[in-house]
Amino acid sequence: MRITQVIQTSFNEAFCCWCLIVTQMKLKVSVVGNRDVLKLVLEAHPGNVAELHPLACEKFGLVLHEITLQYFDTDFSEFINLTDVSDVTDLMSLRLCNKKCNSESISASVTATDTELRPAT
Repeated sequence: MRITQVIQTSFNEAFCCWCLIVTQMKLKVSVVGNRDVLKLVLEAHPGNVAELHPLACEKFGLVLHEITLQYFDTDFSEFINLTDVSDVTDLMSLRLCNKKCNSESISASVTATDTELRPAT
């Protein structure tokens, strides 16, 4: 009986230490148009995007409602707007993008594509 208690106690202590290691999350955060790249260390995985977004903006002193939070998607090899916090993993790269600049660059790329597709007259 005593051996079982010792094994159980050791397992619980090891399990608790493992939880602490796994729950801490380190993220690399950058801002479009800024050369600074900062490390954001979280004590636990965020519950949703609404928890993570302000923490990332605060790190750079940015106004939350003007910024979009993006993550690097390995399927597409580019940054994509973060809508589901389950897409965020430890050691991931995140990017903060000004909403105004983001929409302007999208419309500029669409305009360039439209112009290139039109036949010459």
